[in-house]
Amino acid sequence: MSNIFFTDITAISVIFKLCFEPKEEHFYELTAEQYEEAWRQGHDENESLYLILSPQMQNIPGELNVVTDSERLGLLNAVKVIERYCQESGQSFKDDDYKSKLRFVSNLLPPVFTENTVFKQGHLKRVK
Repeated sequence: MSNIFFTDITAISVIFKLCFEPKEEHFYELTAEQYEEAWRQGHDENESLYLILSPQMQNIPGELNVVTDSERLGLLNAVKVIERYCQESGQSFKDDDYKSKLRFVSNLLPPVFTENTVFKQGHLKRVK
């Protein structure tokens, strides 16, 4: 159970860094040749690996984002967490503006989630 918890925490941070909403259709399992290369690079041969391919990710030239199946599931669960925060707020968000959802949620989460991202907030600190 704790492994799932930490995977989802990391996944939320990754979504803030990538700045887009991962969806099931963005994940493509590696080809046989890609698996061979991944194994040469040290990936576990017993894990399924996926490329993240989306229009938003095309802005990162020459970089491929490979994730394990558990990381893929963590990202998809993290999207649900972000959506829940937005739905429970009662605010309306445009479907095509995921950044506004991330901006909103970034104000509700501890700063560790948004460190080194464009969503880093100057959270209030307790004064003694």
